[in-house]
Amino acid sequence: SQLWANIGDNKMEDVLYGGHITYMNEVQQWQDDNLRQLIARESKRHKGNLAMVDVGCSTGNDIARMVKGTTIQKLGLKSCTGIDVAEDMIARAKGIKELGAQGVDFIVGDAMHLLKALGNRTVDEPPTIVTNLGNTLGIVYGEVRQRIIENMCEPAGEKGTPVITCWNAEPFGSHPGLKFALDTFYQ
Repeated sequence: SQLWANIGDNKMEDVLYGGHITYMNEVQQWQDDNLRQLIARESKRHKGNLAMVDVGCSTGNDIARMVKGTTIQKLGLKSCTGIDVAEDMIARAKGIKELGAQGVDFIVGDAMHLLKALGNRTVDEPPTIVTNLGNTLGIVYGEVRQRIIENMCEPAGEKGTPVITCWNAEPFGSHPGLKFALDTFYQ
C-alpha cells in the first residue's frame, strides 16, 4: 500500500495508458461495455432493484470511468459500493465528488472476508452484481485468488451475479509492456 500512497492520482494511469500500453484502454472499454450490458439486462429483470459491488476498487477510478457521462441510476443500479483493503485507496475514492453525489459508497474491507466487510449491503436484497473492475485478481495468486472468487459469490446470493475478471494469467509486472511502463514510471 505504501507504494501506491506515493503515486499521484493519475500518474500511474498516465504511464499505463498514455500510449505505451494502449491495448489496456481497449480491454477496459470491452469490460465496461459488457458490464453495462449485464447491468441493463439484470436491472430490467429485477425491475431496477439492482446493486453492484466492486471488489478491490482501489482509487475508485474504474467505477468513475464506467459511469462517466451518466449516473449509476441511469445505468440501472440502485446502489454501488467499492471495497478495498487499503485505507489510502478508499480515501482517494471518497474524494471523487461525482461518485459521492450519486451515492456511491466506498468502504475499507478485506476481500478474504467479503460478506463480513459488506455487512447488510448485499445477499439477494437487492440482487447484487459482485465484480472486480480492473485487474484485482491479476495481482493475487493461488489459494488467495480462489478464496476471493469464492467470497465474491457469497454476497451475490441466489439472485445476484458474480462477475470475475482477470486480464492476464501471468504474474503482475511480468508482461514486457507493463514492465516497460513500470520501469518508465520509476525513472
